[in-house]
Amino acid sequence: MFPLSEGHFAARNRWYIAAWSDEITRTPIERWILDEPVALYRQENGVPVGLDGRCPHHLYPLGKSGTKNDNIVCDYHGLEFQPDGTCIGAPFLEGVPGACNVKSYQLREKWNWIWIWPGDPELADESLIPDHFEIGVTNPAYHAVRGLRLDIAARYQLLNDNLLDLQHLEVLHAGILGNDGIGQADEERGSGEDWILSARKMRDIELPKAFQPFFGQRRVDRTLTMNWHIPGLHVGPDIFTVPEGEPDAGREIMQVIAYHALTPARRNSCHYFVTFARSFAHGDEAVDQAMLKSFRGVLDQDVFAAEEIEKQLQNASTPQKEILFKSDATLVIGRRLLEQIIAAETT
Repeated sequence: MFPLSEGHFAARNRWYIAAWSDEITRTPIERWILDEPVALYRQENGVPVGLDGRCPHHLYPLGKSGTKNDNIVCDYHGLEFQPDGTCIGAPFLEGVPGACNVKSYQLREKWNWIWIWPGDPELADESLIPDHFEIGVTNPAYHAVRGLRLDIAARYQLLNDNLLDLQHLEVLHAGILGNDGIGQADEERGSGEDWILSARKMRDIELPKAFQPFFGQRRVDRTLTMNWHIPGLHVGPDIFTVPEGEPDAGREIMQVIAYHALTPARRNSCHYFVTFARSFAHGDEAVDQAMLKSFRGVLDQDVFAAEEIEKQLQNASTPQKEILFKSDATLVIGRRLLEQIIAAETT
């Protein structure tokens, strides 16, 4: 079934971004992740906590309850849960049955992201989180900003497909990030067990309009890359250099790294975390806001496309098939890698 085979939803024993750091406070919030509600809050020392979001008594949402010291207390009947999920208080019982305990999720806070491991806590492998220096968010050569979170009424794989399809920039994002020649540029591709990379290089083109306010209307060479760290994060360096024929040909003019994190919420919805880092104008808040505005324009176009496709899928009376072109090879390989990871968890 489009876009993933029947029975394939999401990999559980992997890391996903659950929230921006500043979204998690002492007051619990509820966030659906991989079709399960999760209650997120912070202990008094600031350490983030993730618990099963349903009180086992009457399924009242713990993410809409309160805290007592480091614990979360259900607002319905007062059951109290420690950060490890152990229920230590039930006001109307003489003892607390072990059945009242809830799942505690493994969380890691890195840079401005809260990462969550939805699967077996005993299998949580921190080395599977992409190296934050390597991808640029903590590398001082780049200025990374706190970005956006969008709740999308579409299954997450539609947006993964979108990000692996660089040629759509030429059409859907014409006038913002797109430019002529992306679809015709030769694609370099690499892949591994849990990653896939696609890169296209365009020579002597006009700088995309999103960046002209900072560098003027000029000709550039552009190398556009997207590296999907399956299943949770796409890292997309966009490098602009002086084109051949000019005295300083090959000199880097600027680099912008886009970060797109897709976290499944429900079967047909997802959380979309997006931000960027850049090699110029470090600390300039006006540039931050101008670029976020441009990125939001691009995101609105991508989200519109994904949500409209989702409507077609949900409203169809029969399973839908797609026609694939040779140029769709990258996204097809990405889907198959994801399906292999999901299938490996079920065997």
